[in-house]
Amino acid sequence: MKYLAFPLLLFFLSCSNDDSTSSFIDNDLIIDDTAAVSIIALDSDSNSKLILQDGMSVEETTSSLGRYHIGKVIRVRPIDEFNIEVTNFAPIDLEDITIIATINGFEKDIQLFKIKKLRAHAQRVMPYLFIDGKKHTLDIDGNKVDLTSLVTSGVNPNHITFNFSGESQIAKKLMSLAKLNWEIAYHDYNDDNNPDRNWKLDPTPHDWRRWSSFIINYGYTVLREEYKESILNEPLFKNDKVLQTREEREATYNKLINKPFYRLGVVAHVSGLGGGSTLGVGPGQLKNHVTKWSYAVINHEIGHTLGFKHSSSWAGTITDSNGIKRSTDILINKVNERVKSGELDQLPISIDNYYMPRDFDFKNDTDPGY
Repeated sequence: MKYLAFPLLLFFLSCSNDDSTSSFIDNDLIIDDTAAVSIIALDSDSNSKLILQDGMSVEETTSSLGRYHIGKVIRVRPIDEFNIEVTNFAPIDLEDITIIATINGFEKDIQLFKIKKLRAHAQRVMPYLFIDGKKHTLDIDGNKVDLTSLVTSGVNPNHITFNFSGESQIAKKLMSLAKLNWEIAYHDYNDDNNPDRNWKLDPTPHDWRRWSSFIINYGYTVLREEYKESILNEPLFKNDKVLQTREEREATYNKLINKPFYRLGVVAHVSGLGGGSTLGVGPGQLKNHVTKWSYAVINHEIGHTLGFKHSSSWAGTITDSNGIKRSTDILINKVNERVKSGELDQLPISIDNYYMPRDFDFKNDTDPGY
């Protein structure tokens, strides 16, 4: 049998036949095989490690993490035929999450396992539970599924994909981000440490922690029906101050939703930079997005990633013939004002549920507030 040790796996099984139920503990990774779908917890240092923590290198907090889909902030990926890696890219604790697997040869998606408690930014490498646990689970419709055929061979990494589900309001908000096509990666744009460049020297783990919050909240905001309707119904200008038709505004909005990739960075000396897949904002923007609710800078840079110049409403502010300022920055901030007033539901991440509130403590923050 092949599996990775993180930590060393110690199984205590009470029965050996395929239909048995048992409970066992793997160094505090509690696995309940008595439930129809096995239940684990990733809620402490004994059963998971943390990503994006102070003291980690730039390499550890950027390229080593790889990409994740914003609609799958709980990323599960195969390591090999017998092991998977579970990572929570959301900076909040979650409960009662179900990991869903689509496996070639199985008629329906299956409930691979449940996570009773999942701490913010937790990561765990673990074997498939059916290798040494019970050999059955449920599909998404609640029907029993036999996994015995996978015990010896494991699962070809190219033949399985993963998703997650949950019934809590916060889980549903995170799941709604699947409407976005964005893959996300954290990137050091100043790897030669040139102080004259407009990118921060050695972005810190707390930069990426705050980015993990900001990109979720921004994505949730652009998906709000109120923001989409304001895009469709208010006059906006494309490059060179040319008025867009409604069809063009809708096409631009859809282009934003379907953007395939954003490589996030942290700027210096300026408020933001953007273009293509490049998206950067300054430490000040990262600090105040949960307190001041201003998304103008990130929205401006998003406009650049969509191909717009400052002579447009998507990456600038254009005054129309009636003297009214037209900008998507204004529109998105109006939406967030309605959130602040309580008229609209709250954003997924707030100072109340973010797991490390000191990241937003201005008194102890030495970063400049660009």
